[in-house]
Amino acid sequence: MQNTNNPEVQRVFEWFLGFIKPAEWRTRKEAIEKHLGYIHTRKNCREKARNYESISFQSDKIGWYLYLTEMILTDPTKYEPIQCARVVPIFERLARRPDKR
Repeated sequence: MQNTNNPEVQRVFEWFLGFIKPAEWRTRKEAIEKHLGYIHTRKNCREKARNYESISFQSDKIGWYLYLTEMILTDPTKYEPIQCARVVPIFERLARRPDKR
């Protein structure tokens, strides 16, 4: 579900970011991107290549969800369809809440 023009998801994403200082969000995104860089780095031996680590960023789950949502909205080249298939519908559902965050 690649949709880079979704104002409802954008609105909920921005609402969540309202609780995080911009510098903190940058730091959290950098940690996630460092993790992704490690996961996608070519391994130089069979043992390291067989390390089946999750692409998901386990130590900051909400940061991971926000990161995926931001990528689908702003940088589709970093879009991860399997992970986003679980996350973006949550943001879409939140956008339909009666109190309209």
